[in-house]
Amino acid sequence: MTDQSLTELLQAAGQLKLRPDGSSYTSLFFFDERAIAAQVGKPLREVECAALDLEIVPERYSRNRKYFSCEDQLRLLNSHVAVIGLGGLGGTVTEILARLGVGTLTLVDGDSFDESNLNRQILSSPAKLGQEKAVAAGERVAEINPAVTVRQVAEFFTAGNGPAILTGVHLAADCLDTIGDRFLLEDICG
Repeated sequence: MTDQSLTELLQAAGQLKLRPDGSSYTSLFFFDERAIAAQVGKPLREVECAALDLEIVPERYSRNRKYFSCEDQLRLLNSHVAVIGLGGLGGTVTEILARLGVGTLTLVDGDSFDESNLNRQILSSPAKLGQEKAVAAGERVAEINPAVTVRQVAEFFTAGNGPAILTGVHLAADCLDTIGDRFLLEDICG
């Protein structure tokens, strides 16, 4: 299917909506977005990017518009962030980045969930006990925003694997537990 056909489908699916402040915008609802992606054989993220190019806002990002223009949202969808450490801070950061619409997330942690995580780590639950944190984080992102591409790295971040993990990444989020690991990340990002 051509880009012109995608444009026509997006324009036909776009619906005029009002924000709480009374201003209007053209919205694309998730079920329409998913149907269009299936019809044109493209990933959801490509459909969202094409919509934003037309100033059609995927409804999941409509409240972001108070802070981000369509161009800004498109920049987020085309960005790649590595979250290093997926415990208390990293789980929350991962969830926020997925909801904001960061297009690619590399999720790095060599640990698995245990009972001591249940009271303080958003990604943990009794059902997740024993599961690798990187896998649980990837599953959560897929539930929240299926347009986000996820790379799960179920390894601890080290001097040996760090440079490869960060290849192609625009930003590394330091959600590590120890000062030594933070200095290592800083040195590799250098």
